[in-house]
Amino acid sequence: MLPDGARNARGQAPSIRRAVIVALQVAIIGSALLALVESLSAAVLTAKHFEGDRWPLRIIVGAIGRGAVTHAMFWTPALAVVALVANIVPYARRRIPPLPLALGAFLLGTAMIIVPADFHLATKLSQAVIYLISAGLGATCLVATYFVHRMALRSDGRFLNPILRIGTVSALVVIGGSAVVFVNSPLFNPAGFKVGTAASEGAIHERPHVLWIVMDTVRADRLGCYGYSKKTSPFVDSWAEQSIVFDKTIGNGMWTVPSHSSMFTGASVRRHGMGGNDRALDDRFETVAEVLSGNGYATACFSNNPWISRNTNIVQGFDLAHVMYHLRHLSRFSWEIVLEHWGITPFVPWLDRDFGGALTNYMISQWLDGFAGGTAPVFLFVNYMEAHLPYTVPQRFQRMVMSEDQVHRSYELRERAYGPVVQLLDKDFALGGSSRIAPADKEIYKLQYESGIRYVDERVRELIGMFDERGMLDNTLIVLVSDHGEHLDTHGMWAHQYLTYNDITHVMMMIREPGRKRPLRVDTPVQPSDLYSTVLHQTLGSAARSTAWESRDLFEVARRGGEPRVVVTECVGPGQKLRKKISSITDPRLRHLSTPQIAAQDGRFKYMASGDGARELYDLAADPGELHNVIGRWPEEAHRLAAYIKDWQAAIPLFVPTEEDTQADMDPAFLEALKSLGYLGD
Repeated sequence: MLPDGARNARGQAPSIRRAVIVALQVAIIGSALLALVESLSAAVLTAKHFEGDRWPLRIIVGAIGRGAVTHAMFWTPALAVVALVANIVPYARRRIPPLPLALGAFLLGTAMIIVPADFHLATKLSQAVIYLISAGLGATCLVATYFVHRMALRSDGRFLNPILRIGTVSALVVIGGSAVVFVNSPLFNPAGFKVGTAASEGAIHERPHVLWIVMDTVRADRLGCYGYSKKTSPFVDSWAEQSIVFDKTIGNGMWTVPSHSSMFTGASVRRHGMGGNDRALDDRFETVAEVLSGNGYATACFSNNPWISRNTNIVQGFDLAHVMYHLRHLSRFSWEIVLEHWGITPFVPWLDRDFGGALTNYMISQWLDGFAGGTAPVFLFVNYMEAHLPYTVPQRFQRMVMSEDQVHRSYELRERAYGPVVQLLDKDFALGGSSRIAPADKEIYKLQYESGIRYVDERVRELIGMFDERGMLDNTLIVLVSDHGEHLDTHGMWAHQYLTYNDITHVMMMIREPGRKRPLRVDTPVQPSDLYSTVLHQTLGSAARSTAWESRDLFEVARRGGEPRVVVTECVGPGQKLRKKISSITDPRLRHLSTPQIAAQDGRFKYMASGDGARELYDLAADPGELHNVIGRWPEEAHRLAAYIKDWQAAIPLFVPTEEDTQADMDPAFLEALKSLGYLGD
């Protein structure tokens, strides 16, 4: 066999066979190196967001295997074709030996396809800057190819050929070993991944464990147990048959931060002040986690929503607070970004990702194994985000609610059809962008949302099953709740940035105390903030210290049944940048979106007062969709609820921060995460 750059006595170029072999060697070595660089850089990105002393090495190695296998799948046939074509074209046969040809093709392809995707994932650079950098890298690759070409021509093969052989063998070891780990990890097939059976059973504790699950962005009327006709939530529906279900749960706020802050502190938005998006929860408030941790509970938070993190101080009191959103860097890489940008339906399961549900349950199982047999009871909080924009759900679950054509179209709708889906539905839609979207595509977006609920339903089933397998379920208080809903093309809006309509404030909530086997439906209006007193009273009994007099024990509410109650929802309006943008618009409907609003409802009537002077009253019994303002027909009801709001505001002190916290003080990676979900920016 001739050396890479050598020619025989007749001046012939190296053989086709040799060219193909060298191309395959470059593909294998390059695939392994790309996978190592991508996965290890992702691990570095997530390092500061990971808590605890058990780093997910299996996930990191699995990410290397996922990258190596995928890159090899692409580059192996691609470079083989390049080698074959090069040996057919006369010019290439005379001028370019196989090594620089294959290496140049690999480097150029990486610079123009893979590197832009990785930059998109890891940085906040604009698309134009990313492609400018890629062009520079492409030029560098061409220069590198020239020098390798010169080296190959001067080499007799004793230097380059052994390096290729050693590199190929080493790369095959990396690819093969990491691929085995990858196939057995949650990265291989998120839709089909199931957590393994527990090896040990939990100890019996005097105090109950607590499993608190937030199904983020799930509106109540999209669940079967709340009357929805489609099978979006088969497990939750069955779980309702042994739980206390609260039919009229009204959110304290209309998005993640105020809702979670109220749940964890028992305080209203007015009192804790977490209505905007530029502050951290004040240390003056004692969270459920702080109280339970101080009373001997092992506490852990696994949240796929970046707001539920140390950055906002909402997780104060948790011994461990994993922000799974950032750990998702370990499960994302270049080819997934490329496919998403081009709107291509993923053709292998590992490119068809979820929003972190599979990885979350895997990490929880590892944590539970360390505590299930311990002496401390467990308080576990989990937030799932698949029903939140951008509705990232594997095909298997999309097919449960969509046709095959709709599934394929759903991938085009993520970015290719109308631009990034978060920008489109969270910002542009309410500001006049809804007319850009075809009616059939709006329907697919709604079905994507429903498929997200279906997926979360399955992960909730698995999570509760983990407690059952470990012998913990019979001594566990289970809380299932949503923080807010989604407009889904009602009132001219899609997401949950604006106003206090029940599309986003009527949420699901059910609780199951240890030993309950029969269902109970409660019609009294309640709020997620009531969970604060409920959990503390159930776990600590008379020893519970409740500093939130606004919060009520839901078990006591259930025992009394049918008790009249008025509940209040507060909305401070969208973020500062978006509010400023809207304020420059003359359209009164759009300007109304940016106004603060407060609403009070008693189960039948709902009164809404806006900062721009608008007043609305809805008869929820006759008009659950809140389409007809009946304030002129029922002025006395409007006056009654308005008076209630006035008295309520007088009784509850308005939060005054002790110091100013701004977005500039926050972690840049945290701000980037918020932008990707539509919370920040224009």
